[in-house]
Amino acid sequence: MLTAIAFALSTFAAAPDKGWETLFPKLQNFDRKIGEPSTEKGDKPAKYGQSVVYEWMGGRFEVLTITLARDPKFKDQYSAEAMKKEKAEKLEINKKTAYLWDRMKADDLDKVNRRLVVLLADDKVLEITQRGGGLELADIAKQIDFAKVVKALESPPTK
Repeated sequence: MLTAIAFALSTFAAAPDKGWETLFPKLQNFDRKIGEPSTEKGDKPAKYGQSVVYEWMGGRFEVLTITLARDPKFKDQYSAEAMKKEKAEKLEINKKTAYLWDRMKADDLDKVNRRLVVLLADDKVLEITQRGGGLELADIAKQIDFAKVVKALESPPTK
């Protein structure tokens, strides 16, 4: 299984001047659509992010969304106290705390049934949501260079 997952995950794109695109992995057999950056209005926005949607091109239903985001509210939203109330599994991924929500139900394929949030800093997160099933979210997160994401999240993404 891990070999199949490793095979499905390819290397990061190396093209410069593409904004945050290089931070998102290319997944074999997935169509990748890079969304427009979202940025709070103002000269020095504190809240911003960017998402990429992946749609499986094979014989099963699976849609992944990977979001890189910065928001001062994350400190409280994902605090240890707040997470005690959640029914999420606490994980460690590449030396970072992460939380996995697993709501797998065969009849809810059109809804998010898995969600992984990796806490990169008090105000920075990597979120992966999944509709359908197939790849393990923690394995996808492990392929992302957290140090590069944290650095990119120091300023808003460009279009």
